[in-house]
Order: sequence, then structure tokens, then C-alpha cells
Amino acid sequence: MSKYDVQGERLFTSFDALWTVLMDIGRVSKGAEIYCLVDAIDECEIESQGVFLQQIYQSFMKTTDTSLITSRVHFLIVSRPYPEIGDYLSKFQCVDLASYKETTNDLQTVIQDRVQDLARRKKYSKSLALRVSRLLEEKADGTFLWVGIACEELKRVPSKDAVQILEARPRGLYPLYQSLLNAAVLASNLNDYSHVKRILVVVTFALRPLAIAEIAEACQLFLDEDVSSRLQFTREVIDLCRLLVVVDNGYVRLLHTSVPDFLMTEMHEIQPAESNYVIAYRCMEVIFQNCRQNMDRSTLEPTHGFLGYSVLHWPQHASLAQTEFVDQSEHEKFFQDVLGTWRTWLDNYNHLKKRLLGRSRDGEIGRQRCTRAVPIAYCRRKYSTRSHEIVD
Repeated sequence: MSKYDVQGERLFTSFDALWTVLMDIGRVSKGAEIYCLVDAIDECEIESQGVFLQQIYQSFMKTTDTSLITSRVHFLIVSRPYPEIGDYLSKFQCVDLASYKETTNDLQTVIQDRVQDLARRKKYSKSLALRVSRLLEEKADGTFLWVGIACEELKRVPSKDAVQILEARPRGLYPLYQSLLNAAVLASNLNDYSHVKRILVVVTFALRPLAIAEIAEACQLFLDEDVSSRLQFTREVIDLCRLLVVVDNGYVRLLHTSVPDFLMTEMHEIQPAESNYVIAYRCMEVIFQNCRQNMDRSTLEPTHGFLGYSVLHWPQHASLAQTEFVDQSEHEKFFQDVLGTWRTWLDNYNHLKKRLLGRSRDGEIGRQRCTRAVPIAYCRRKYSTRSHEIVD
């Protein structure tokens, strides 16, 4: 029996196993050349990005395996020039795509397509379509994202206002983000803007995209309403975020990976340690309110609310909060309640990790390969009055 047959279904749930398959295929002496295009690795979730880049570096740069050096597997990786990515990839051959004239041609093609779509939707005259195209080319500064944001805005305004809107929009992404944020402030009353800020905090620092139901519970929005009304009202608040936050296939995301840096620069409420503490504390509140023995585990699904996320990720947020994660009486009760909420949380945590990872033991806290279990151990030692292992 081959090593792949032995792994069974685990072969398709393990990154390491699938990577090994790809590398083995690349070693076949008379096999075809394999080209893998990885677009926008800078927009990948941070943990997954690190795993992938580390594997690329280990497999193609540090390896002593001569069969990999002559591998038929080739990668083309596209990314913004962020230093943390360059740490892994700078030793490989790199090119600046902006230096190619084809990039300008591609941008013009995108502008042409987007304006044609706007002309059909909004019934632009030929002269208006030309003026809109010209303004987009002048202000985009070679940035596809700027064009995309501007065209999304134009979908929302009558044709008579299109030129005025574009002329008012500044060049560059950060100035554009600032104008969107200013518009969000002007369009919101004090209560709505408070909701907008909560959403921006949670979406910026959430460890994965959240469903609308999760956002509503995480941000404590309209919890007294029925589910249908709560989701609708939450969507309306998301719309007030003016494209800084978007809904994609039912999940709420920041428009782009450059948005967090902008928000942390421009909004004092959005800072890593403080924001992660807010999320960690909210996660623990949700766990206290909902974790019960023999509970219905379907409530851990994202469509039901924030409980599943809270169970899985509060330790990471507590770790990222650093010294902001201060003692609270509610925390003390949680960490000392060995056979109550703590035990129920731990059982649900391991249940979710096993299901997500597809392995029988990898989900247990005591066997994690990362250091994110450390804050849990620290908190337990800090609050517990007796010796007790995290995983029995």
C-alpha cells in the first residue's frame, strides 16, 4: 500500500501531505512541467501566508535534496513588496510588474470595461463616458484598486454627479480611504457611527472573515431584534462603512489588506493590543452566556452567531492583547471553574479543532505546534489554586 493510501482522507486535509504530493509529482523525470500561479499572497490570511512562504523557502532555498533543485514544479508568486514577505522571497528572482508597460495597458483595459458597464447601468452619454474614463486614468496613479473603489462609488450616484464625485476624490489609496471614512462619519448619526467603529475594530482584527450573524453578535448590534431584522439592520450599518468594509459571499471583509494600516494610522480607537482585548473580552462573554454541558453544537456554526469563533479564537486574541488583557472578576471565574464553563469550552474547542483539521488529536490545546496555547496555560496558572493540566 502506498504512503498516500495509508493517509486516506487526511491526505486532503493536510497542507504538509498535499505539498509532499506536489513535490513528488515534480520529481518525476519524464513528467510535464507544472506552473503554479499564486496571486496576491500579501492578501492571504497571516498564519496561512506564513506556512506557505516558509514551505517555499524550505523546499527551494534551504533544501539539500538535489531532486527538488531540478524539480519540474515552478511558482510565480505575485505580491506587494512587503518586508515580511521579502524575508522569504527576496533570494529568488524578482521583477517589478509596475515597470512593464503592459501594466498600463491592462489598467486602461480595466477602466474601459468598468466605464462601459457604468454607461449601461447609468445610461451615460458618450461624452460623459469619455470624461469619466479620462478622470479615472488621471487619478488612479496606476492602481487598479483605486479604479475599483471609484467605480463602485459611481454605481451609487446619478450620472449627473459622476464627474463631480471623481473630481472630489483624491489621488492615492490613503487619501481615498480618508475620503470614504469622512463620508461614513457624515452619513451616520452618533449611534450609527458607534456601530461603524465597532465593526471596523472587529473586522480589522478578526482572525478570519466573519459572517453577518457573527458580526452582529460580536459588535452587540440589534440583539433585541428577531434574527431576520438583526441581519438586515447589520447589513445597513455595514453599508455605512462606505466600501472600507464589504460583504463577500456572506462574509464581512475589509476592502483590501492596506485598509488596516490606514485605520490604525487615522483612528485612535483602532490599535492592535486594545482592539484584541476588546474582542477577547467579548468572546469570553459569549462563551459564558452560551457554553453549557450537552449543548447543541450546531450553535457553533458561523450562521448561528459568534459562539464558534469565540470558542476557537479567544486565546489568540488574549495573547495579541498582551498587557491589555487585564484581570477581571469574570476571567477569574472562568479559569477557576475547572469542571464547569472551562471544561465545556475546552470540549467544544477540541471538537471544532478536530473537525477543522480532520485529525483526531491535532486540535487539542496541549498538542498545538504554535505558541498560542501559552496564554491559556499562563492564565490557568495565574488563577488556579491547584495544579491541573490543561488537557487531561
